[in-house]
Amino acid sequence: MSRRARLRLAVAALLALVAGVVLATGRLTGTFALFTAETENQASTFSGDWVAAPTGLGAPTVTGLGASLAWTHATHGVAGQEIWYADQTTTTNCTAVNYTTGLVTGASLSATANSISGTGSPNDAVPSGDNGDNICFQIRSTHNTWYTGANFAVIQVGLVPTSLAYNGAGHLNTNNTITVNYNQAVAYSGGNVTVCTFTNGTVLIGDTCAASSDTPTIGTLAGGTSNKTSTCANSTVVATASHITVTLKNCTQNDAVSGTATYTAAGSTVTSSTGGASQCTKSNCKPTLTY
Repeated sequence: MSRRARLRLAVAALLALVAGVVLATGRLTGTFALFTAETENQASTFSGDWVAAPTGLGAPTVTGLGASLAWTHATHGVAGQEIWYADQTTTTNCTAVNYTTGLVTGASLSATANSISGTGSPNDAVPSGDNGDNICFQIRSTHNTWYTGANFAVIQVGLVPTSLAYNGAGHLNTNNTITVNYNQAVAYSGGNVTVCTFTNGTVLIGDTCAASSDTPTIGTLAGGTSNKTSTCANSTVVATASHITVTLKNCTQNDAVSGTATYTAAGSTVTSSTGGASQCTKSNCKPTLTY
């Protein structure tokens, strides 16, 4: 066999090996190809080229079950863009994340787009089961099956109660207020409610007061101490920006309270102003209130 023939066989074997790797690994990142053919096809558009990554990523802002994202789109080799994400549940960083779930893919996002609103079109809202989870978003520059991505900082999506406050100075009585703060703007669709206090320390916001184990329409405070059972009928609820304020009315007792209570959201009357996300009830969505 001549030296030229042996060389051709070696090149063919190498190309077959590389092609097998390409087929086995699926979608490719960065460069347009793992090999080039400049010698045989020097005019090829794809020879030795790459897909540039987006830059200038801003800090995400939670919106409904998604996030408002902004970036600067790249141009070199870019034919389109996509958004992918990873659900980190309670982990608060995006280190070594494997982005396996496409959110805004295909032709949904143009190659020149620089932002997405969170609940617009295309919609980047994650599934409702991810409400309250920490999400890592990735923006990708794409060219056919090749892409290069850039990662946003982690953000907790959904409607998350973040803190509480009250002005009762150790008592829950008429005209005292309980305020629940959230991670985004909220809306309230219910009317006046009854607030119930029990001697086991449970406070129900929006209930019939039949038992402390009831599920209220807004939320439960549990874990503090209380010296009386009281009913505060026709208490008002007002949503302003990112919090709701419950003003107690017509309380039957001046209930002395102390200690630290944990808030657990309930019901469907409090939602995010944009996207209509319900209150998160997971363990990382339960702020405390010290009376």
